Amino acid sequence: MRSKVHLRISLSYVVFLSIICPLSNGFIPQITDRIETAVVQEKGTAYLNCTAVIEEQQESQISWYRTVDKQQISSGSTLKDPVRRGPHGVSKYAVRFLPGRPNYAPNMAGVDVNKLRTYQLIVRFVDINDADTQFRCVIELRTTPVDQWPVAYGNIIVKRAPEILPGLTSKIVTEGDSLTLVCRAQGSPPPMISWTRANGRPLSLPGSPQRIYNSTLHIPRVDRYDRGVYRCYAVNNVAGSAEYDVMVEVNYAPHVREARFKGAYGQAPDGNYDMTLECIVNGYPDPDLLWYTGIYDPITNNKPLFDNNRYELEKAQSYGSAGTNVTDVFSTLLIRNVRVGDYGNYSCRAENKYGSNFVVLSLFYQSICQGAYCPMLGAVSLEARVNEDGTSVIN
Repeated sequence: MRSKVHLRISLSYVVFLSIICPLSNGFIPQITDRIETAVVQEKGTAYLNCTAVIEEQQESQISWYRTVDKQQISSGSTLKDPVRRGPHGVSKYAVRFLPGRPNYAPNMAGVDVNKLRTYQLIVRFVDINDADTQFRCVIELRTTPVDQWPVAYGNIIVKRAPEILPGLTSKIVTEGDSLTLVCRAQGSPPPMISWTRANGRPLSLPGSPQRIYNSTLHIPRVDRYDRGVYRCYAVNNVAGSAEYDVMVEVNYAPHVREARFKGAYGQAPDGNYDMTLECIVNGYPDPDLLWYTGIYDPITNNKPLFDNNRYELEKAQSYGSAGTNVTDVFSTLLIRNVRVGDYGNYSCRAENKYGSNFVVLSLFYQSICQGAYCPMLGAVSLEARVNEDGTSVIN
């Protein structure tokens, strides 16, 4: 009877030891290092290293999981189904055991370096979805509560060049209104967004403050000088930058000003001398350009001049020449063979649906010819007369 009791006690002792010790020597595996984040280009290959103190016969107890869907990727050296396949039937995942640790790190106290092994997860054909997936390395101690299993987490940063998303379109606003431009971009890491003007002018001009909030450009009160091309830049130091241009048109009433000579032009009469009067106009939409003799009045003096044998009307872009803005237009009136009756005032007028404006110029008497096409002083005017017999005589 005593021997049977002793046998039961011995068997109970053995069972108890097997419960508290995974192996007879009492060795319990552990994960020693944190898993370094893998940084990789899109479509590249990422390596996540889970370093543990583990004996060879315990390899089947260590596993990789995707935390996003709790899908087990591997158990030891075995890949679990379903295994996601990449191009050409190559597995998206692979695992392997490496001796030691991949990088030098100080040893933990009491760690047997001879038992250090790295359980490496290889992730191929990395895409942006892998950046949203956390990977879990766990040693499944089957005789230990789950919440006490050694575990470590790894992440992948997928480097993806910036891309500006659709949504930015050209804008047409009226002077005095507010304007908001929002530039949205994606990339990994998330790109930094900035705004500039394509013509190199500063974003903020006197009397026209502009505010930038992250990806948003806000102009609280638009004026005509805010017209132009705005450029959104997205940069994340991966592969250059992305940019997108937005044209902003500003509707406003025309403004007309003198071009030169303070609006006063002189010319000698009756010498077959011409004179060109000029004004500078801006406005949007592009205004109609009109010229009148005298001071314009919508009731008493509203008949514009037209091209004929005495007058020629033209317009030309300024292209930002000296003293002008790039959106300015020159409007010119050519008066041929100036006569005494041509002296007086002339009105240069511009009109669009947002309003009208005009400036008064004057043509006055001069005793000698003015301008680049005048004959040289002291030059002799010669006339040729043809006789009836076909010969010519110089008078």
